[in-house]
Parts: sequence; C-alpha cells; structure tokens
Amino acid sequence: AHKTLESCGVSLNRPIEIKIVKAFDVQYTACLGLYHCGEDRIEILPPEDMANVRDREGVFELISDDAYWQSIIAHELTHSVYDTVNCPFTSCVATAEYAAYAMQVFLLPADQQPLFGKSITLRSKPSHDSISGVMVFMSPDHFAKTAWLHFQGREVPCDYMRLIMSGLFFFDREPL
Repeated sequence: AHKTLESCGVSLNRPIEIKIVKAFDVQYTACLGLYHCGEDRIEILPPEDMANVRDREGVFELISDDAYWQSIIAHELTHSVYDTVNCPFTSCVATAEYAAYAMQVFLLPADQQPLFGKSITLRSKPSHDSISGVMVFMSPDHFAKTAWLHFQGREVPCDYMRLIMSGLFFFDREPL
C-alpha cells in the first residue's frame, strides 16, 4: 500500500504504528479502522472481525472481505499523511475524507475496483461543490462514491491528489 499511495502523491515520511484491536473505545464503536490524529497510530479490527461487522449494503458491499480490510488500512494511512497538511480552516474534514476515500478505492485490486459503488446511484456528475463536510456525515456512502468519481474524472488524478496532499487545494470552506 505504501508504494502505491506514494505513486499518487500520498507520501508517508514517518513511521506509523498499526495496531490490530478487538474493539474500539466507546466513542468509536462504529469504526472499523481509526487513525489517531497527531499520534502516528492506526487501530484496525482484525480481518475476521471486520468481515463480521462490516456494512453489507453500502458502496463497498461487493468488495471481498480481504480487499476491504486492506482498503481500510489505505484509508487510514491516507489520513495519517493528510494529518501533516496545514488546514487553513476550522476543519478540513471534506478534503481529508475525499483523499482517504479516493485512495481507499484507488488501492483496491483491479478486479475489485469496478465493483465499488454499484449500489449507489448519484443524481448528477460529481463537481467540486458536491464534496462537502456535511455529506461526509450525512451520507458517507454517497460521499465515498462522489469522491471516487470526482477523483477519477480529473485529467491526471494522481497530480490532483498531489495538490491536495501539498495543501494547495481544499474542498472545505469557513462556515458563514
């Protein structure tokens, strides 16, 4: 995952601890994987536990358990890299999640990638304005598919990711 992420501008330049846990702290019980901001630490459920608790009806429903588990690691590693980007707003949740979901799908095996998001139909072609922090929390599946399709729609997707990871592009804005 590290080499593939790096090939797309997501360059990890420090060690990150990845710990397999049986359960998360009570405030994170809905999580399957979790990057602890500023701590260089990722927690993830073991593959067999994740297979038992993962959402079987969302955008990742057709993805194999093994590929899904590995994609969660890619998602959290992307968060660890994005954690060093200087956010000029109160929050950069939309940009961070865009990068994490785009890289999560980007790292799926070639036979699994086309299966992503088959269960979600978007009403319109993803645009910059369709990526928002509100969508992250209101409909993570729609956000993930929107982020992936938007990322794929860039002329050179990995160059676009390099702009994001360099802190030169954001989807977030200050609230009114």
